[in-house]
Amino acid sequence: MKAEMASPAFAPVYAALVAVVNTKFPEIGLLLLHRVVGRWKRAYRSNDKPVCLALVKFMAHLINQGVAHELLALELLVLMLENPSDDGVEVAVDFCKDVGAYLQDVAPAGLHSVFERFRAILHEGSIDRRCQYIIEGLFAIRKAGFDKSGHPQVQAALDLVESEDQVTHEVSLDDAVDPQ
Repeated sequence: MKAEMASPAFAPVYAALVAVVNTKFPEIGLLLLHRVVGRWKRAYRSNDKPVCLALVKFMAHLINQGVAHELLALELLVLMLENPSDDGVEVAVDFCKDVGAYLQDVAPAGLHSVFERFRAILHEGSIDRRCQYIIEGLFAIRKAGFDKSGHPQVQAALDLVESEDQVTHEVSLDDAVDPQ
């Protein structure tokens, strides 16, 4: 977790490593997931944008790798877009870019409702002009296709775990978690 926080660009690599370890030791994958979610909740409450960005990138790739269930992604997006702030919307857009291809495959109705919320935020005009452009960029990425826009579900070189070997954990933001 510390290495991922220091270099979020390697989040896909760390998530692939966790996915491999998770096939043999699911308790470790679950523990890591609880810690990441707990840390994200603390960072989100304290408005620590750099930490939130790093953690949502890691969670997105954990979801893409099948370590975490897609409901976690939808919960995160709904929470961040419930009372939109400039930072929350920016974090939600980055998260949606990373997890969008996966959600398009497994939960298209959920992704559609998230994009409807983004559209409503645009029409409200309550956020900064820069954030509005970021949302419009996300709509362009969705229209072109996440894979074609440079946001694939899982990079081919990091697709290390067969789908039948994956152990997916259903962790919720509402879970009372003991990070141990």
